[in-house]
Amino acid sequence: MTATTAHGITYPTGSDKIKDLPDHLKQMADSIDTAITANNALPVVVATKTALDAVNATAGRIGIVTNDTSGNNGPYIHNGTGWTRGSVTLGPGVFEFREVTNWRPEYRAWLSAGTVHLSLRLNRKVDMGAMAIFSTESVGRILVDKFKPPYYMHLPAFTGQSTTNSPAVAFGIQIQPAGNILIEALQNNVGIKAGGNVQAMLTWPCAFN
Repeated sequence: MTATTAHGITYPTGSDKIKDLPDHLKQMADSIDTAITANNALPVVVATKTALDAVNATAGRIGIVTNDTSGNNGPYIHNGTGWTRGSVTLGPGVFEFREVTNWRPEYRAWLSAGTVHLSLRLNRKVDMGAMAIFSTESVGRILVDKFKPPYYMHLPAFTGQSTTNSPAVAFGIQIQPAGNILIEALQNNVGIKAGGNVQAMLTWPCAFN
């Protein structure tokens, strides 16, 4: 008598007759097709990104675009709400960047393959006087422990508006394991005028990765 796995795939047992083997194999093949389809195990292969966007799927299913513009071709992963390149957007539930007296932050962030990617722009609201090297000012924080770095991160930033002789390397961004995010002076007597900005593209491994 044919038996069935937990996923609905059938297979012959010792009591099945050899003369019925073709029927058993067909039944097994059909049950495999049904199990794969029911569990969204097959990739969705379509010609264009527009066609892929029209397909509803469960989180984790793979989609492949084959014949669109070059920037749209390739693999995608469904995140439960739409097709992505395998990244998840991180927002206010993960980061806190508040406008304060000195700075008005702007940011976008993603999680991809266990790595956080944070695009950060800090707009200066008032003149900054001369800061000593390695002095810091708090600009934000990470709220969720699993997205915090496993160790202190000192990452480069860029501005063309510093009052030092080498403005491009005047500032960096420090990210602490506790989640604090700070702007850091990388030169002595560094400063920036009101209306200037500091920009950085920051990446770090998550503590849980």
